[in-house]
Amino acid sequence: MSTRISLAAVTSWLILTACSIGGGANKDLATGLTYRYTHCSVRDVQLVDVRNIPFTSNVVHMGTTFLVSASGIQNFTLTDGKAYPGCELTLKDKLGKTIAQVPDLLESTAKDGIITPGPLDLAATITMSPPLTSGETYRITARFFDKKEVKREVVAEVVVQLVD
Repeated sequence: MSTRISLAAVTSWLILTACSIGGGANKDLATGLTYRYTHCSVRDVQLVDVRNIPFTSNVVHMGTTFLVSASGIQNFTLTDGKAYPGCELTLKDKLGKTIAQVPDLLESTAKDGIITPGPLDLAATITMSPPLTSGETYRITARFFDKKEVKREVVAEVVVQLVD
C-alpha cells in the first residue's frame, strides 16, 4: 500500500516538473496578450512601454514605441556559458495579411552568443506608425527561440487597436 502511494507521489512530481519545463500557456486579461512556451520556461510575458511600465489595455496610440517583453526564460541551450536566442516578429492586419515580418531581430546581437549566468530577458520593440492606419486592429506575434534547439520557444500574440 505504501509503495503505491510513493509511486503515485513520484509520478505526480514528474508530471508537474515536466509541465513547468516542457511548456505551458498564459493570457493577460488586461491586454489580451497570450503566450505559450515549449521545451523551456518563462517567468512572464507582457506588453510594456519604453520605461518598462506594463500596458493596461491593448489600445496603442499612433507613433507609440512599445515592447513585447519575455522575462526569465530558462532552459535555452548553453554552449560555453552562452545562449543563442532569436526573435521573429510578425505584424498582420485584421484580415490576416502579413504587413511586416522580421525573421530574427537578434541576428547580429546574438550572433556570437550572449553570456548568461541565469534566465534570459528578451524583448521585441515595435513602433506603430504610418503606413499603419488609426482605427484599425493589428496582430503582433513575437517568437523568441533558441537557435541551438528551435523547439525551445516562447510565442506571444496580441491584437492591438491603433488610435490617434
